[in-house]
Amino acid sequence: MNTTSGYSKKLKIPVIGLLLLLIILSFNNTTKSVFQNDNFDNKSAITEKPNIIFILLDDVGYEIPTYTGGESYNTPNLDMLAANGRQFTQCYSSPLCSPSRFMLLTGKYNFRNYTDWGKMNRNEKTIATLLKTNGYETCCAGKWQFDGGDSSIRSLGFDKYLVTNPFEGTIQSTAGTAKGKYKFPAIYSNGKFWPDSMVFDKYGDDIIKDYVINYLDSTASNGNSKPFFIYWAPNLCHDPKSPTPDNPEFASWNPLNEEDDSTFFPSMVNYMDKGIGQVINRLYQLNLIKNTIIFITADNGTDNKTSRWNGIEVNGQKGYPNISGTHVPLIAFGPGSIQEGSIDSGLIDFTDFLPTIASVTNSVIPSSFGIIDGLSFGPRIFGQSCQEREWIFCHFLPYSDNGDTLRRWMQNKYCLRFDDFPAIKEGFYDIVKDPYVTSNIPLIDQNYQQRQWNDEFLVQMKLLH
Repeated sequence: MNTTSGYSKKLKIPVIGLLLLLIILSFNNTTKSVFQNDNFDNKSAITEKPNIIFILLDDVGYEIPTYTGGESYNTPNLDMLAANGRQFTQCYSSPLCSPSRFMLLTGKYNFRNYTDWGKMNRNEKTIATLLKTNGYETCCAGKWQFDGGDSSIRSLGFDKYLVTNPFEGTIQSTAGTAKGKYKFPAIYSNGKFWPDSMVFDKYGDDIIKDYVINYLDSTASNGNSKPFFIYWAPNLCHDPKSPTPDNPEFASWNPLNEEDDSTFFPSMVNYMDKGIGQVINRLYQLNLIKNTIIFITADNGTDNKTSRWNGIEVNGQKGYPNISGTHVPLIAFGPGSIQEGSIDSGLIDFTDFLPTIASVTNSVIPSSFGIIDGLSFGPRIFGQSCQEREWIFCHFLPYSDNGDTLRRWMQNKYCLRFDDFPAIKEGFYDIVKDPYVTSNIPLIDQNYQQRQWNDEFLVQMKLLH
């Protein structure tokens, strides 16, 4: 898998071409975009405090969306957003979801605040904390996975919420017979799980998506007096692979008895994409799109799935510290403020989102937040220049209580360098030629630039300990 400029597929669609694409898609019920308002020339100025919607997909690697070169799935709404927003081709997460989510919300590397899987200290400062103190109303919808239920959700900055995974490891015993994510889900809001009668035969991501839409409706009916921040974390496309309401098998599917079935993964991708289109369409209908910036990314690579991407087979390697485990799509969309069809190939890691959102909302990060490891790419969203990362870093110890080996690495666009805590052999790996990091580069073959970068790596590691 090539990770240089060839790793992204530049997608530019002129207005006439875009309209033709919409007409073509309208004849295919399985692939069409659900946008009803295709006026992407809505030239309106973003205010100093734009609404922010952050969509964090689950287990959707860079090879999945069609706009990046994916060939196995239908993602017309993501493609539309990429064609009419800014796509970032070099965004990297942690290999697993809980560490990624910690980095994203706090702007810190995991060695600063991550101790146990899915359990965040309720005293941590998050994007929601930051925006709430700057006049925003905050909302969380979808996968929580920070433990603590109502008290933690509110302590970590969210005013309103509807979530799954409110408590780590206790969903089934706490939620009666409801299984968890998809059909017959365990839904938690206002400090309580919904009774089985409210979720029987319902689809979890529909409930979550409808909650987001209802929140937007309420905001619009109240005159949009305060800017809002929505952290929307769908469960799609995480295991268990299972039918969506668009599959005929959904009606008879018993989530309590039937096993994971990977043949449903393509329809899960399509359903995930469809839900995004429905929410964006609602923003247009409510005239909220004109002052809203939307970020869409994913928490880690695809889980154990082989997909076609730009003519080659790509193995999703969620959980592995390599490109297929950590390279994720990223789109920023805001009509009238973000250049249509623009592409940014600069490095981004998950600690960068907090300072970036602070930048685009004109929010000052208080000293009480402590050290922030992220670097803002806020100006780059609007096509402006700013300092860019020369490297990204990951501290990866997802489970501290089961003998996991600590893995730490730095990476630029071309080369990955592991620290001396080897689950993988210490050294340089050419991630262009060897994206699965199977064979490290012999020291004798490393050029001067790599040796110089090696020295920089060692300096940064000392700073990060």
